[in-house]
Amino acid sequence: MVVKNIYIARHAYSTSWLPKDEQPLSRTGIPNDLPLSDHGINQSQELAHYLLSVDTRPDIIITSPFYSCVETSQCIAKLLDIPVYLDNGLGNWFSKNSNSEITKPADFDTLNSLFPDVLKDSEHSTNVEPLSDGETKKELFSRCHNFVDTMLQQLNKEHPDISTILLMTHAPVKIAIGLNLLKLEDCDRTIDEDSNVLKASVCSLDRFQSSRFGMEEDEDDDEEDANETVTNGTQPMSDRWIMTMNNNIEYLRDGEERPWYFKKNIDGTENCNENEDVEEDQEETEVVYVSVDLDSGSYKESLSIDKNAIFQNSGLEREHPLIRIGDRLYEGTWQKLLGTELAFPDSASINRKDDGLASESTETADKETDNVRSVRNSRRNKNRNDTAHTEKIYRITDRLTLRGIEPI
Repeated sequence: MVVKNIYIARHAYSTSWLPKDEQPLSRTGIPNDLPLSDHGINQSQELAHYLLSVDTRPDIIITSPFYSCVETSQCIAKLLDIPVYLDNGLGNWFSKNSNSEITKPADFDTLNSLFPDVLKDSEHSTNVEPLSDGETKKELFSRCHNFVDTMLQQLNKEHPDISTILLMTHAPVKIAIGLNLLKLEDCDRTIDEDSNVLKASVCSLDRFQSSRFGMEEDEDDDEEDANETVTNGTQPMSDRWIMTMNNNIEYLRDGEERPWYFKKNIDGTENCNENEDVEEDQEETEVVYVSVDLDSGSYKESLSIDKNAIFQNSGLEREHPLIRIGDRLYEGTWQKLLGTELAFPDSASINRKDDGLASESTETADKETDNVRSVRNSRRNKNRNDTAHTEKIYRITDRLTLRGIEPI
């Protein structure tokens, strides 16, 4: 038997993400190497009970030596009664292009004194280390490849009784390992034709299964696998690994928190130390198209919007979002659009057909404004240099009616 299932988890909620005046002292004496919050301990227990409930449970845990990872591992190890091993190959990513201070974790003796009867001596260590002066994304990707390859060779050769492992680590490392197992080329790769990426939310779980064990393969893959020797384990990274779980958080009572993913074509210019509050900046971008009709309250007078006016919004997903146009503030109410309205974003125009309802805007009191929206994911935008024949047309389905709010 060899390793055929790999779980990869991101550690639970750390006190390093709390406001500075609420953070405890470091128990290892290393700045920013802080313990879990009470909320994080609860998350660890929720993950532990989830792993206890599944048929394929991990036989061992291999963890990053940073405190938050070891503490998360401890909760799982105690419930499942399995050993925990440290490996620097799972240590956090500190970008070479970031201004953050590079932190080295505590050694085995220090952590063993803080987590008695949990850690085992580092017999499974791969001796893979992060670069001391920080890493580019390419170097992180290479480090994770070397770690997984060395780890699997050691386990398959020295401990053939181990079939399922849990790797406890940090968001960037979790993703980079997953991309290596999927045989993708670098950290910026998407995982499917819909441009989805690997994400790592707090205390989330991924699972990868070797295609040689229990997975349906096409005939070509079966023939190729049949020619390999299952027990030698000499080239584990040549195996095909299939992702059966991606950023799973179904067991977390409070759902997803602090999702992290790589920003394409940005080589760590943001602070990539997880001890800093960087994940919240990685929200996905939406493009919103809006047509605006302003009612002046008079048939003889019309209003126009200065093309340089600043347009701001807050809470478009709510029933009553707030909109600011220039120095005026409005409260909106969403309504389903009657008739048909089309948006031509590439030509920056919106054509409207109201099916006999064109007079509706003139009947709206108190300077109400009709706005309509069309939202699309910015990652799927077509190149603006494409020909007119490839221009996309969007059908608007919702209307936002605005009511002016007067200052108190």
